[in-house]
Amino acid sequence: MGGAHHLGGDAQREDFGVRGRVVAQLAFVVGGRHDLAVDDDQRADGHVVVLERLAGFGECMLHECLVVHNRHASVVAMTDVWGDAARVLTDHVTILTGPDNGAYPSGNSVLVRGAGETIVIDPSVTVVEKGGVGMPVDAIVNSHAHEDHLAGNGLFPDARVHIHHDDVHGAVSVEGLMDVYGLEGQTRADFTAQVIDEFHFTPRPDAEGFGDGHVFDLGGVNVEAVHL
Repeated sequence: MGGAHHLGGDAQREDFGVRGRVVAQLAFVVGGRHDLAVDDDQRADGHVVVLERLAGFGECMLHECLVVHNRHASVVAMTDVWGDAARVLTDHVTILTGPDNGAYPSGNSVLVRGAGETIVIDPSVTVVEKGGVGMPVDAIVNSHAHEDHLAGNGLFPDARVHIHHDDVHGAVSVEGLMDVYGLEGQTRADFTAQVIDEFHFTPRPDAEGFGDGHVFDLGGVNVEAVHL
């Protein structure tokens, strides 16, 4: 594992018949690298593994692993608005599920809270619809630049945005997102309108890139990016 860094420091689709591109193939893992085979399960050692998959174009795709190492207990309190849709995996990690278990276009989001900072991973359309995650957010981590994973970036204007460095342009502007998909002409124009209207796309020119092995230190909880 690389050295830990404070999150605020140097950090490092469907309707148009076009298959989405994922420049950075990365999945969400909460636990250690050796736990990658465990799916959505709390282990006896206190680590939790969450494999986040994108449902779209008739298949699931594994994108990014974020490894969360728990060191101290804390309590994650969710507001009543989430109800059973908030799946508390540990004192630090909560899955915010969308309708139909997070099927596209809603998606699932992951809330990770340390002693110092709280991050939300891939804030979904459902997060926008519910008006947030029930607590202040210090930073957003986008696994990759797809419209359903960027939907809530504009909901937290004071939060920093981190995304894999190969996909930064997709968070910075809608033109950059269209470039991620490689769309042109009328298809590009139509999908641009859709991601703005239906996915609440908000440009985040402040987005910062990170790479494989980067460790976000939340205070008692480390989140490690693992590029698959």
